[in-house]
Amino acid sequence: MKNLLFALLGAATISLSAQDDCVSATGFNDSFDASEAPSDGGTLSLGYWGSEDGVYSFTRNSGDLDVAVNQAFNGWVPMGFSFSELINLTGNTLDVSLTNDGSEGIQVGFSLISNNTTGADAQRITASGTGSLFGGIVPGGSTVTLSFDIANGRKSTWVASSADCIDGTMVGSYCLTDEGFDITKVSGIEWTINGQASAETSWSPPELINHPVTIHSIQSGSCNDDDSDDDDDDDSGDDDDSSGKPCTDLSYSGRATYYNLIEYGNTGKCSFHTPDLQGTYYGALDKGLLQEDGDAKYCGMCVEAIAPDFLNEAITIQIVDECPDCADRDADGNKMYKLDADGNKIIVETTADGPVYEVINTEFGDIDLSPAAFEALIGPLSIGVGSFDWHEVSCPWETPLKVLFASNETWYTKVFIANSVNRIKSVEISNNGGSSWENMTRKPDNGFEKGTYGNDVKSFRITDIYDEVIYVNNINVPSAGPSKTADENFPACGLTTSQYEVNTLDYVVAFPNPANTSIIFDGLEDATSIEILNYSGQVVVPNKDLNKQYSQVSLDISSLAPGIYVAKMTGVQNTGVVTFVKK
Repeated sequence: MKNLLFALLGAATISLSAQDDCVSATGFNDSFDASEAPSDGGTLSLGYWGSEDGVYSFTRNSGDLDVAVNQAFNGWVPMGFSFSELINLTGNTLDVSLTNDGSEGIQVGFSLISNNTTGADAQRITASGTGSLFGGIVPGGSTVTLSFDIANGRKSTWVASSADCIDGTMVGSYCLTDEGFDITKVSGIEWTINGQASAETSWSPPELINHPVTIHSIQSGSCNDDDSDDDDDDDSGDDDDSSGKPCTDLSYSGRATYYNLIEYGNTGKCSFHTPDLQGTYYGALDKGLLQEDGDAKYCGMCVEAIAPDFLNEAITIQIVDECPDCADRDADGNKMYKLDADGNKIIVETTADGPVYEVINTEFGDIDLSPAAFEALIGPLSIGVGSFDWHEVSCPWETPLKVLFASNETWYTKVFIANSVNRIKSVEISNNGGSSWENMTRKPDNGFEKGTYGNDVKSFRITDIYDEVIYVNNINVPSAGPSKTADENFPACGLTTSQYEVNTLDYVVAFPNPANTSIIFDGLEDATSIEILNYSGQVVVPNKDLNKQYSQVSLDISSLAPGIYVAKMTGVQNTGVVTFVKK
């Protein structure tokens, strides 16, 4: 039953480096351009193995590794390569591109090994710290490009219940355990290629006979040993246009639970509409910090968060809402209430649910998280609440910012700035082509407004917290429509360590999984449609139009036969898949 499923939750489409076949102390790239596996010309080399038992036969071709697989029923024989010396892959991903050239689906699984350990005691990782497995299902005739977050990798094992997960963490049906993997001393990489399991095979991989698979490339890190030394000379980023100015030192510790915000018509306190939000890792910052000056000045900010006591893997979160009572707790997480002279709690409001008492703000820094962000940072939603640290970073997208028009009258203008890489410091308006500028007032809903300011044609000067400026000029405001996209975005500040890729559907999660009568998909903000296919690639639940209006949908699967299914999400510029089991 091991390795029953591989979900493509953490597999983002990437552009592999254009470097030649190579290997060094800090990385490797094998695109199979040469007849021999790469070496550094000295003692360090990369050597393939796995053809000895007849399961795999492979040939280096011009730009490909052609593999024929003869895997027995329920067989898990691996192939791979070893390094002649240990290498350091710190701070890198493992990137793979391959094609299933056969007509039947396969499932592949990758693992990394350190310190030349083998067998049951191997220092091995097979999944990211969030449980995203290094591999996935590849339908017949499909090409996939996968990127695996190995920074905080763990060993993932399928278990029947949480009782079988001893000294580990449950994520879905998998038990994550720490096998002592040392990313600074990687000794080899291996993978299995199996037939796609199904109910018809009792969830065991079927036999593969001369099944063709083409591996186009596999790489991690860089072969240029001097790169890191060059970068260290300019940590500030002042002279590096690609990294922008040094990031702020804004940082806090906080606690998090989870909530759903982005349903159709629910924009949150920052007033961003669903199509104008980027990704599914969003959060609500405690009100005391967000509104410390009554102007929602932290709306749109991105923070990099890490929870050392939980998954210990950094993610990037965008602030899109406020949490009214996040900070109103003592050290044990209990609310602290103000008392009157008689020691009674002070009532500030009486609602249908009972009285609301006045609370004492203790400390700032809490962020309520989207379900996807909570699972990536803390773990399963069942944990409920967890502590973490965060600091401000630039948002990791490259699309231009937008000016959203809440009011576009000649006599009154109100705008919101969406999709900014950096937090907004000010917005100014001009009615004379930029000859003079007037400040717009930022309101608690994150809108910038200006009244009694004539002339239909207006320009906007937008300044971020690093004093970088973007102009959106000569807009006929009454006829501008709901938004205007700028020509650019702000340069990022110092580089982040997060691997989160914005505008992707790879962070959609499905629960419960396995499911019986219905299944919920969360994180669909960027999706325009969703459909469900069986393991043979046949559509069993036809396209449901989403039009980027929903973050979460529930689909009826009661009529589906038990087995493995793939939900395929389609966006404007991207796609994503989630694999689930119907009981």
